[in-house]
Amino acid sequence: MVTVAVAVAGYLRELLLAGLFGAGKETDAFYLSLAFVQTVHDLLFAGALTATVVPLLHGMRITDPETRYRRTRFVVTAASVVLVAGIGLATLLRLAMPGVVQVMSPDMPGAARDLALSFADILVWAIPANAVVTLFVLVLNAHNRFRLAAASYLINNLTFIVVAYTMTPVWGPYALPAAFLAGPLLNIPIMAYQVRHLGLFRIVPLDLSRDFFMSFWAHSRPILISLGIGSTIGLLMVSQLIARTFASGHGGGAISALGYAFRLYEVPISLIVNPAATMIFPAVAALHLAGDKRRVAEVTSSLLMWGLIVLFPAAMITAAGSEVIVQIVLQRGKFDLQAVQLTAEALRGFAPAIMLEAVFMVFFRIFYAMHRSGWTVSISAAGIATLVAVLFFTRQGSFIWVPLSVSIAFAVTAAFSILLVVRTFGRSALPDWNHVCRWLLAAGLGVVAWKITTLSLMPDRLGALLAVAAFSVVYLVALALLLADHRRLLFKAVHRAFVGAG
Repeated sequence: MVTVAVAVAGYLRELLLAGLFGAGKETDAFYLSLAFVQTVHDLLFAGALTATVVPLLHGMRITDPETRYRRTRFVVTAASVVLVAGIGLATLLRLAMPGVVQVMSPDMPGAARDLALSFADILVWAIPANAVVTLFVLVLNAHNRFRLAAASYLINNLTFIVVAYTMTPVWGPYALPAAFLAGPLLNIPIMAYQVRHLGLFRIVPLDLSRDFFMSFWAHSRPILISLGIGSTIGLLMVSQLIARTFASGHGGGAISALGYAFRLYEVPISLIVNPAATMIFPAVAALHLAGDKRRVAEVTSSLLMWGLIVLFPAAMITAAGSEVIVQIVLQRGKFDLQAVQLTAEALRGFAPAIMLEAVFMVFFRIFYAMHRSGWTVSISAAGIATLVAVLFFTRQGSFIWVPLSVSIAFAVTAAFSILLVVRTFGRSALPDWNHVCRWLLAAGLGVVAWKITTLSLMPDRLGALLAVAAFSVVYLVALALLLADHRRLLFKAVHRAFVGAG
């Protein structure tokens, strides 16, 4: 329930942002500066702490008062080090921010760039605040307090909504960075209280010994050396930051459109892929430790097949109904028709990424389970290089090439991920070719139904909805007839989606 509440609050936050400011200079500046700040935090703090805190705490079993004292000292020292490091980094970045913003937005109009710089000067202080919150969240996770940990994200989103809504009439666009910063500042005492309730946050001498720092380095070294790009969140954030940088040359509202479209296309990823990846990780880790390559190959084969079945319609509906989706979800307040069209174009470009991002999000977990984190770094580097190359060669083209470049880069990461899986586990790691051909036929029939309906009806919202409905019905019926082996599971999935939810 907490996870659902976090997702709902996150999308309400975007709705509020769209209604208050639409897609223009203010939101361009906010999304650009926010992308930079989030990328720095995710690459340098979130990745390193995730790889370090939970394993080290699990290594200190609570069996006696001395061990509990060691855990408390570890948490207090880690919080102090993270806070000092975060403040130091934020200070350096604030001094360098004029140059950073100039590099990130070479073609952005001067007024928007100045506003982005002003926003970044405020948002940069979210780096140490979020780093401390991330540490406390991981400490709670290590003690199985998952709901309390997840509540931090809910607090962030709700705080943003309240502050932005109440203070925008007073502060104008400056309410946006203030609203973002208010969340982690409110979270710190709340999370600290929860950690203190576990007996792990009180006044104790700091452990600044070499052993403390070496234990951190031993666990976080691969993440820090690669600057975090070997993680799924690292690859995502770097890709979005690069895309928004190139979007600065496509006029006002382009960066905002990418931000809104990114949130929309992530819906099926958040609801379907993330839970699957989370559940797959421990299962594959256990199979790898047992040396059962055949079962791992069966898992990857099944994942790829079901990814095609489930995520293709999500990508198709997103591409075909992009304008209708944006109109229904975002068109209100200052989010006008021009913002709708620009965001819909971005959403169409991102649509293929729904399937492609799912591949590396799941397979990266499999590589982690196999202790092959070096593979994820290499794959991510190839994807980022592809993204920069495509954006460079298409920079004079239309705006849709910016999100489409992200999809192309993710196609490269997905292809390399699959190739490494096949090299490791053999051809059996891929779906049965007969099943793939049957799926292709079902997908083709669905696309034909969509195209015929589109040509037969007026190009309005009702026509688009009917075309999407025709595609969905034909696709599901064709799957049920052509993939008999998957029929029972398919009917169960559809029943859960449309009946169980009610």
